[in-house]
Amino acid sequence: MDIRQLHERITLIRGKAQRRDSRMQDVHSVRCGDIETIMPGCFPEAWPKPVVANVIDTTARDLAEVIAPLPSINCASGIMSSQRGKNFASKRTKIANYYVVSSNFKIHMIQAADYYITYGFVPFMIEPDFETKMPYIRVEDPRGSYPELDLRGRLRSFTRVLREEAHVLAAKYPELRARILGDDGDKGAMVKLEVVKFCDKDRYVMYLPERGNQVLQDIQNPFGRVP
Repeated sequence: MDIRQLHERITLIRGKAQRRDSRMQDVHSVRCGDIETIMPGCFPEAWPKPVVANVIDTTARDLAEVIAPLPSINCASGIMSSQRGKNFASKRTKIANYYVVSSNFKIHMIQAADYYITYGFVPFMIEPDFETKMPYIRVEDPRGSYPELDLRGRLRSFTRVLREEAHVLAAKYPELRARILGDDGDKGAMVKLEVVKFCDKDRYVMYLPERGNQVLQDIQNPFGRVP
């Protein structure tokens, strides 16, 4: 599909998650101390708003730290009657644990647990690191993340929507600098633009809806599956 058809598909996916996005924004506002904008007049003047927001935020962080510790990773199979089988299982366990350690998962799990408690789900992205020739696992912000599932619950596509300053994007894609900055030129360098990242089993696409769906990259997915 071309970029126009893809944008229509992503718009439909985001439209289905509109209530979810609104709920997430409300929760985020409460944790940031803007509870008055969500529930005006809910708290009396005797209860300072920063204190209320701080209690909610601290409670969420405490709960996140409780569930953040990583479980033990063991690749033992059901059949390990021989020493060779035991050695093979032990080697697989070491490899899997090394993937987790190299991804700094012990640190990232605190943020992942916070996302899970606050927003109800957290996406993990597993991507190849071609320099070290192994997978790298990272945590995505669930706000602006849109997994698309088929009838069997399998991942069909993953869309990530975020905002980034125009001058940062122009530095990453200098050949598109004029299109990214727009008619204002350098005056619009500090404007934050909406960036849409889409991936499925066939391609990786990144484009700017506010710049006429300007494509930043559109490359084939060599793995044949959604990361």
